[in-house]
Amino acid sequence: MLNAQFPDLTQIYETDLTLYIKEVMLSHISISPNPTSDDAFLSFNLLENNNVTIEVYDLVGNLCFTKESFYSFGEHTEVLDITSFASGRYSVRLSVNGEQIGVVGFVVGR
Repeated sequence: MLNAQFPDLTQIYETDLTLYIKEVMLSHISISPNPTSDDAFLSFNLLENNNVTIEVYDLVGNLCFTKESFYSFGEHTEVLDITSFASGRYSVRLSVNGEQIGVVGFVVGR
């Protein structure tokens, strides 16, 4: 199973496209609505205060958006303006000090 190969991987959810969560730093990550055509709302719950980098990549790995900011312990919601994104699949990656702590996918449909 995946957890044997990737011990930091907790679960894969088909419904909300949550692909990865590092449980020691993050307890929740989701994006809605999914699919979307305008704004996407990224929600995540940090287990400690940290500087977090949010990156959005397209399916071929091009960086489409990046933001780095300090977030306190707890639940956060960021509005991602995706109006300039082409239709397709994207992934949002959260990192702390260069270490990936969460990934969630979403679809842009026009």
